[in-house]
Amino acid sequence: MCPHPASIPNIPALTRHAGRRQAPAPDRGFSLIELLVVVIIIGLLAAIAVPLFLNQRDQALGSAVASAVANAKTEFAQYAVADDWPDATEENRILDASGDEAITLDVFGGVEQFCVEGTHSELGLHWAADSQSGVARPARCAADGTLFGG
Repeated sequence: MCPHPASIPNIPALTRHAGRRQAPAPDRGFSLIELLVVVIIIGLLAAIAVPLFLNQRDQALGSAVASAVANAKTEFAQYAVADDWPDATEENRILDASGDEAITLDVFGGVEQFCVEGTHSELGLHWAADSQSGVARPARCAADGTLFGG
């Protein structure tokens, strides 16, 4: 004869738990060390990127000054080819038209030998081009219209 199912105490307990899934383990999140490593890596990347960005900005400002110097030099060269030199009002017009508010341009010399010098208000460097060289580069102009320091 078979025993009655109620007389076997473990059968209902086994069948009751057999169909259940185990609950997932609770999320633990990140440890403090993991977060610190991520912050340190981001800090290192920023320490590399920021100076490179600032250097690019300075190069762009320098290029703007060199371009303004070259533009002014071209206009003064037109006067020099005609064996003429602009008066002070025309000089100021050329210098103002070639740069912007942050760029300061000056011209030295005259029709025989001249030099155009420029600087940006946010940089401490000077760019210059004379009637002989043709290319604006980091340098200064002498009062007689010649380049020096470049």
